[in-house]
Amino acid sequence: MLYEAKVTAVKLMGKVSYTYRGLINKLIQKGYSEEISEEVAQHYKMLGYLDDADYAEKFIKDAVAFKFHGPKRIRNELILKGVDEFVIEDVLSKLDIDFDKVIKELALNRIDFSKLNDYKYRQKAIGFFIRKGFDFEYINNVFEYEDEL
Repeated sequence: MLYEAKVTAVKLMGKVSYTYRGLINKLIQKGYSEEISEEVAQHYKMLGYLDDADYAEKFIKDAVAFKFHGPKRIRNELILKGVDEFVIEDVLSKLDIDFDKVIKELALNRIDFSKLNDYKYRQKAIGFFIRKGFDFEYINNVFEYEDEL
């Protein structure tokens, strides 16, 4: 059964990147016991095939570059994927992403600044930025510097 679980894990990892916890959950979903799933995940982690920090780094880079996600959303999504909060914070600090720049670029592409005096439009814009994962600090910075944009 352990060998079958290892083969299944290799097939799974060949298609998609997994976190340590993500692989365990997927193996359990495939019908393997939690003990076997954890043993397999630990085995591949020791071999270097599962690295949550590497996974988080790639995830964050993609989330920022292609989806313009903010720090809150990135953290929440990585936590849901089973990445430890300390790993997330460590990777975020190493990458040193300028989220002010990210939200400004997003605002340029998605917000009509001439309509920001309209209360409903402004609330819609704020909601959009919140769903993207930005704090009010970042959102206020964008609205304060709208003349520069």
